[in-house]
Amino acid sequence: MSTPNAKTTDLETLFDHAGFQPRRALKLWQLSVAAGHALQASMMVSFALMLGGWVTGGSVPWSWLFVAAGLGVAFVALLLVQALTVQRLQPDLLTGLQRAFLHQWQKAAARDEAQSSVASVGRSLVLGQRETRWVVDYVFRFVPARYDLSLMPLFVLALVAVLHWPTALLLTVAVPVMVVFLAFVGRNIADRAKEEQAAVHAFADTFLDRVRCLPTLVSLGWGKAASERLADQARDYERSAFAVMKVAFLNSAVLDFFASISVAVVAVFFGLGHLGLATFPGFGAPSLAVSLPVLVLAVEFFQPFRRLSAEYHLKAKGEAAMDALAAELTPA
Repeated sequence: MSTPNAKTTDLETLFDHAGFQPRRALKLWQLSVAAGHALQASMMVSFALMLGGWVTGGSVPWSWLFVAAGLGVAFVALLLVQALTVQRLQPDLLTGLQRAFLHQWQKAAARDEAQSSVASVGRSLVLGQRETRWVVDYVFRFVPARYDLSLMPLFVLALVAVLHWPTALLLTVAVPVMVVFLAFVGRNIADRAKEEQAAVHAFADTFLDRVRCLPTLVSLGWGKAASERLADQARDYERSAFAVMKVAFLNSAVLDFFASISVAVVAVFFGLGHLGLATFPGFGAPSLAVSLPVLVLAVEFFQPFRRLSAEYHLKAKGEAAMDALAAELTPA
C-alpha cells in the first residue's frame, strides 16, 4: 500500500514533467478552501449568536450582526479569489500533463519501440485524455477536501469548547468511528479503482484493434465473435466502474448516518433541557444564546467528513492514474 509521501513524490514528478510552476499558489488555494469553510461557519455562528441574544434579551445585539456582515464580505471575496485562481491553474496543469504525455508517446513512436507500453494506442488514449483528468480532479477536489478535514474540525471543536464543553466532548467521541470507516473504505476502493483502470485499458485496446481489423474479421466470418468479445470487455468495465461508485455511495451514506445521529443526539439533549422534560449531565438548562450556535457548529463539525466522503473515490482513481502516468513519463 502506497504511503502519502510516495504519492506526494509521484505528484511532484508529474508537476515537473508538466512544467507546472505555480505550486505555491496551488498550495495556498488548497488551504484557502478550508479557510473559506471556517469563515462560513463563523458567519453562521455570528448570526446564531445574534438570533439567540435577540430571543433571550429582547433586543438585537447589533455587534454580532456587524461581525457576521464582515465575515460574509470576507467569505465572498475569498470565493472570488479562489474562482479566479482555479480558472488559471486547472487548465495549466491539465494541458501540461497532456502535452508531456503526447511528447513521450511521439518519442516512443519515432523510435518504433515495439516493447514500449506507450505503443498501446488504446491505453495511451485513455491515459492521455481520461487519467490526466483524474490527476487534476485529485489535485483540485480531493486534496482540498483532505486539508479541510485536517483543519476545519479542530477549528469548530475549539469554538464549541468555548461555548459548551460537554458538546465538544460528545463530538470528539464520534470522530474515531468515522476515521476507522474511512480507512476501511480507502483500502477497499483502491483495489476496485485499479480493477476499473485495467478494464478500461483492455477495452480501449480491444476496441481500436477490432475497428482497425474490421474488414478482415468480417471477410473471415469472425465479426460476431469479435463483437461478443468486445461486449464482454465492455461489461467488465461497466461492472468495475459501478463497483467503485457503489463503495463511494456506501461511504457517503454511512458517514451521513453517523453525522446525523450525532447532531440529533445533541439537539435532543438541548431540546429536552429547554423544555424541562429531562436533564443530562452538562446539558441542564442552557441559554438559547448558547444552544443555537452550538447546534450550528455541530452541523459544521461533520461537514468536512461529508465533503471528503463525497470526493473519496477520486483519491483511489487519482493515485492509480498517477502511478500509470509516472511510469510512462519517467525514463527507465
